[in-house]
Amino acid sequence: MTFRLDDRRVILVDTSVLIDNLKGKENRTFEKFQEILDLSITFGINNLIFQEVIQGARNQSEFDTLKEYLETLDFY
Repeated sequence: MTFRLDDRRVILVDTSVLIDNLKGKENRTFEKFQEILDLSITFGINNLIFQEVIQGARNQSEFDTLKEYLETLDFY
């Protein structure tokens, strides 16, 4: 699939896509997200997605790592 986006569009990445990517779970959405990353396409998350991902942390260390990573993303 080829993505063609103008400067006014961004991709809002769903919680399940982020979780699959962080776990390295290779499936169709993983492959599409990898394509977005490889093509340097602008993407981001929103506060709800941030909360859902962070709630899945198994311990404080994982929580801190996830929070640090997610805070580097654009929020929409």
